[in-house]
Amino acid sequence: MEKNGLGIAPRQDTINAPLTQACVDLNRDLNANDASNAIFAAATLRLVDATLLSILTRACCHRAKEFSAQNAANALWAIATFEISDVETTYALARAAMYNAKDLSPQEASNSIWAIGTLGVSDAIKIAALAQVCIDRIGNLDPQAASNTLWSAAVLNMADTEITRPLTAAVSERFKSITRVDEAQQCLQAHYSGLTLSDKAVKHFHAILFANPQPITTS
Repeated sequence: MEKNGLGIAPRQDTINAPLTQACVDLNRDLNANDASNAIFAAATLRLVDATLLSILTRACCHRAKEFSAQNAANALWAIATFEISDVETTYALARAAMYNAKDLSPQEASNSIWAIGTLGVSDAIKIAALAQVCIDRIGNLDPQAASNTLWSAAVLNMADTEITRPLTAAVSERFKSITRVDEAQQCLQAHYSGLTLSDKAVKHFHAILFANPQPITTS
């Protein structure tokens, strides 16, 4: 299925129109939970509609100061999944995630830093706050979360070795649990960007790519 300009493949059904109309009708009544849950659901279900996403993006930006940790992480993940280029919303959500960083689950922290890397946020303070949560709870990160976080650290040019060293060490130690092509690609990109992994880990990731030949993505 071909992707649209937002970077994801849209659903081929008739749910978009009535859902969009409902959001238009209820726009002013959307609270923080409503806005976050709605855009997260839209991304999960691949409901691509310019009007719908515009409404939900504006609602998230407007309600960002009221967002919980989960609200912020879910909304960040959603707009990154849709590849929505809205600087005001991106920074508002990144700020909300940073303020609630201590309450983020390991998966939420990983999703948030992946979103920040995908959306090109360059605020070192916000990045460090989220990355530190990932490091503090690195033992609880699943393979995808670990590879996403490592890739994000590379894309964001993180130079703080107190953060990157535990991350590369954890991935190097648990490399056998990483078996998907996209995860291997992310880890190798990070490795060749300067976040050095162990030789065994690098060989493992190359083996995955050799066994599943396809173009290697750069993002």
